[in-house]
Amino acid sequence: FSCGKLMFMHNGVLGGYKQIRRKLLRSLNDVAYDAIQGSTDSEHMFGLFLNHIADPYGNVTCAQMVEAMKGMFADLNDLLMESSVAQHSYLNLAVTNGTCLIAVRYTTNPNVQPASLYYMFGREYHCVDEHCTMESSYGKPSAIVVASEPFTARRSDWMKVERNSMMVVDETMRIDFHNVEMDIEKLDFETIVPEIG
Repeated sequence: FSCGKLMFMHNGVLGGYKQIRRKLLRSLNDVAYDAIQGSTDSEHMFGLFLNHIADPYGNVTCAQMVEAMKGMFADLNDLLMESSVAQHSYLNLAVTNGTCLIAVRYTTNPNVQPASLYYMFGREYHCVDEHCTMESSYGKPSAIVVASEPFTARRSDWMKVERNSMMVVDETMRIDFHNVEMDIEKLDFETIVPEIG
């Protein structure tokens, strides 16, 4: 999904999406609302993300994207808690402005791992006769690859993004990580009784 220079991707499922969809839409500003073209949980989360960007069609910085992602998670938490959602969420997300990348590996389910997410970095990624490798770098990387699964022969090149964390690759190719947490993670899902009516 895209808006201006921003592109957004989601792999997984937002638990309780149907229960929170109407409230979610009511909370959006006009630009975020208009960016939603269909009915998927993915683009509605993109709408929540855009709701925290002052001008999604302008030059959005990496720092603004990080704050928008944090705001999206805070909004999701509130919506899920208010609606007493009993289903777990599995949210592997990625968003870019063309020069910065944010990738999130997250689940509300404490008993399982989120869907996998890996990254590798180096000086240059290239393929010769269908054999792809990442050249090592002794300093700041100039190539970074993020993928749901390792896809090169040398699995040792790949590192796993930790559970419930946000990977940030800024405009200078610096990699940083932030914890992602929602209060709904701490609830005992077996005792939640969804609202009736």
